[in-house]
Amino acid sequence: MAAASTSDQIPSVNKAWTYSDNGKSVQVAEYTAAGGRVLALKPKNLSFIGAASLPLVIETAYGGLERAQLSDGKSVLFLGGAGGVGTQLAKHVFGASKVAATASTGKLELLRSLGADLAIDYTKENFEDIEEKFDVVYDAVGQSERAAKAVKDGGLVVTIVVGPVSPPAFTFVLTSTSSILEKLKPYLESGKVKPVIDPKGPFPFPNVVEAFSYLETSRASGKLAKHVFGASKVAATASAGKLELLRSLGADLAIDYTKENFEDIEEKFDVVYDAVGQSERAVKAAKDGGMVVTIVIGIGPITPPAFSFVLTSTSSILEELKPYLESGKVKPVIDPNGQFPFTNVVEAFSYLETSRASGKVVVYPIP
Repeated sequence: MAAASTSDQIPSVNKAWTYSDNGKSVQVAEYTAAGGRVLALKPKNLSFIGAASLPLVIETAYGGLERAQLSDGKSVLFLGGAGGVGTQLAKHVFGASKVAATASTGKLELLRSLGADLAIDYTKENFEDIEEKFDVVYDAVGQSERAAKAVKDGGLVVTIVVGPVSPPAFTFVLTSTSSILEKLKPYLESGKVKPVIDPKGPFPFPNVVEAFSYLETSRASGKLAKHVFGASKVAATASAGKLELLRSLGADLAIDYTKENFEDIEEKFDVVYDAVGQSERAVKAAKDGGMVVTIVIGIGPITPPAFSFVLTSTSSILEELKPYLESGKVKPVIDPNGQFPFTNVVEAFSYLETSRASGKVVVYPIP
């Protein structure tokens, strides 16, 4: 962003970057204001797009790893979204002797290219079952209980997903200042640490809603099978904290994916709806003659009985479903913490990326 500031560190009208000001979310707008305490000069080699992608994730990863006492010669395992930037920080800033990270099949090569010594395919193996243990586990997906089984005696688990935790796990919540950005600037300008931007991004400002929709493709929930299509049995996967929500919405079988692999259960299904890009595993859960529909594109090759579905939106589906909505048979599921005014769009994105959302996250206009 181009910022005019009275800060001693940021000359007036210069290129700066920031995440937040005094704990408040930055507005999604072409221009905004921020206090000098949270501003740092943008690394010269980064585009505005690259710089915009980094402050939240890089400050959180750095702060969490520092609190977990990662240092030269120690090993670290990343669970989830921090794998890209976190792997680079662990290698080049903290001097970790070994860096492991979990990802789906299609993202393993990316992790290796960023310096991961061990890339674990979470769709095929449970990270806590591997023989090697780690000095630090960085949990970005809310699985601190499982993470504790992957840590060495005397090691630490740092989780950025707020909720109940017990030692050796602790929760890290970022308080943003410019100091971390300034400290990491040499690593960014030297190219040792690079922004990791999804190939389907970035989105122009008018397409904020489309960006949200893309983020939610890996978190979508099905609510129509029972009441519209008349399914005799509906099963769904979720983490432990979301199982009761699934049951309240009509699921006959709620499967805790942190404790069991859905493809290993004895019962098979006529249709498997894949919203997380695991069609290869989903095929093992379908009956002979059944179908797997996936809404995640580009994760890997899709083979029958799986197929991809891409929506072409028209009003006809909305009209068809209107009676079910008006009767209350189908209801919107909005996360209780997931309603944000338009000025807090960045905070809404950040909340989505923690994977804590139980339902939709909504951004609403301010009257």
